[in-house]
Amino acid sequence: MQYFIVFNKKGIVQHESGSRPVYLNSLIKSINMKQLQGSSSIQDSLMEYEIRGQDIYLSIANKPCLKAAIEDYNKIDESPVEPKTPTAAKLDDLNFSESSSISASILDSIKKADFKRTFKLFTGKIKIDDLRSKMIEHLVMKNVDPSFCQIVTDDVISELRDEKTDQISEGVFKEKVKKSVGKILPNFDHDKFIDKIKAHTGTFSICFIGVNGVGKSTSLAKIACWLIQKGLKVYIAACDTFRAGAIEQLKVHVERFKTSGHPVGFFESGYAKDDSSVAKFAIMKANKENYDVVLIDTAGRMHNKENLMVSLTKLIKTNNPDHILFVGEALVGGDSLYHIKEFNKRIQDAGIGRKIDSIILTKVDTVDDKIGQVLNFTFTSNSPIMFLGTGQTNMDLKPLDADYIAEVLTS
Repeated sequence: MQYFIVFNKKGIVQHESGSRPVYLNSLIKSINMKQLQGSSSIQDSLMEYEIRGQDIYLSIANKPCLKAAIEDYNKIDESPVEPKTPTAAKLDDLNFSESSSISASILDSIKKADFKRTFKLFTGKIKIDDLRSKMIEHLVMKNVDPSFCQIVTDDVISELRDEKTDQISEGVFKEKVKKSVGKILPNFDHDKFIDKIKAHTGTFSICFIGVNGVGKSTSLAKIACWLIQKGLKVYIAACDTFRAGAIEQLKVHVERFKTSGHPVGFFESGYAKDDSSVAKFAIMKANKENYDVVLIDTAGRMHNKENLMVSLTKLIKTNNPDHILFVGEALVGGDSLYHIKEFNKRIQDAGIGRKIDSIILTKVDTVDDKIGQVLNFTFTSNSPIMFLGTGQTNMDLKPLDADYIAEVLTS
């Protein structure tokens, strides 16, 4: 038996041959990303890997074969390839970028392997009196806002003080941080949310809001895919009547769903229109045609664009959507916290006692271990993270795992 796979550190599988072993994920997690080559015995087989830049080559066989497999792969890669006739895509394989499809399980394993590092505060044990400043400095490096670093640090140290502990090991420290993060991060119950949509009278409306360029339309398409997988009939409303090309971008997503055999309803009324009125008519039509849920795309807007922020207030007041979903990105810093505060303020200005209901945090795959925006957004808005966006395909939408976030924060 011989198995060979080529993938990169973002989880994009470039080549795979042979029968995939059931324990592949465990092998990938064991890879030391700091060593360019390695091997280990697995049952009666030999696992070999080699890292070349962003690409990782891995083989499993009963004898050394990685070198030959890489040579053969490179010969294939250099050969001319005849273009394939396009076929209808499966829902799980729909891709919203130019990249290859990603194996979700392999992506998770790569990320966990890449984050398997030693926490730099520890060479053995550390005194509690020395922990505060070092911990805050470390969390700031993970992109956690300084004021929120203080909250996490105080919680961890307070518990250690209660236990009358003078020194702490790395393992105990990580457990304390996991416990603290678990208490801090509000939970989003996906099953309960789906049940709520199914029990709703009429079409359930989800309004997507956020600043420019964070991946709002792509996130909307991912949520559409997720809802379809849950057996729901989905309708999309193009209510970004401000940005040129916004409607056409949504049409591309809708056509991809239709091509894959999953018809999605679509409503648009052109540009330079009142977006609150477009949303109103879209909801009415979705109700009339018995759709389960309507996804309302809105204009990306900055907090200092008064006309767009006023129109957001009007849209919320006019339509009172059942769920308001803020899309933010993991890349940006402190300004994003001001943005989400301002969005919440404008939603509250609608006078119906509303605020952001949940958050999608995009581009998580681009920030390595600087995952602090998860804490920043939840602290600032007091709203849960619905999903983390980790790429451009339908599979790149992950539920928030508090233990995993804590592990990354303490790496």
